[in-house]
Amino acid sequence: CDGAVLEFDFVPVYDSIAFRFLFGSDEYPEFVGKNFNDAFALLIKPKFGRYTKPKNVGTLPNGTTVMINNVNHKKNKEWYVANDYFEAPLYNELKYDGLTKPIVAACRVIPNQPYHLKIIIADLEDCEYDSGVLLEALSFGSYSTRKPKPVRKNYFISFKTNESILEQSELSKLKRLTD
Repeated sequence: CDGAVLEFDFVPVYDSIAFRFLFGSDEYPEFVGKNFNDAFALLIKPKFGRYTKPKNVGTLPNGTTVMINNVNHKKNKEWYVANDYFEAPLYNELKYDGLTKPIVAACRVIPNQPYHLKIIIADLEDCEYDSGVLLEALSFGSYSTRKPKPVRKNYFISFKTNESILEQSELSKLKRLTD
């Protein structure tokens, strides 16, 4: 049986990370409901810390692990795309008979601390059909979840009594404000 692992370290600038991926497989639709499916995980953990358990971010938004038995034409079908017929959207580009729609993998992190990401995919019990994870180019990023505080300032523009025309000094204030 075969498998693949991609690992890398990164240091996020902000308090969360996110990227987009697809899961595809030749096990669709024949192996839906079977006792074995190819294994898949996107594991993230702090680089330092002996007892830190990795978190699998390769899940649907509801926390369901992405695999053949969990995302298919019967279960979580809103995330599934059949690709086993000539008119399918990616029939000529991908050999996989089914795949997920784009999924966002995301989690909270501590800014400026090193993290380790491990992407694992492997055949389970069979060596015949393959699955894969497609990472969207340039989608990996660090983001802030904090809302910026609104900036409030008071500005006073003076008019002469019963006049609607501003003096030059007040026009200059107004111009600086609009700029």
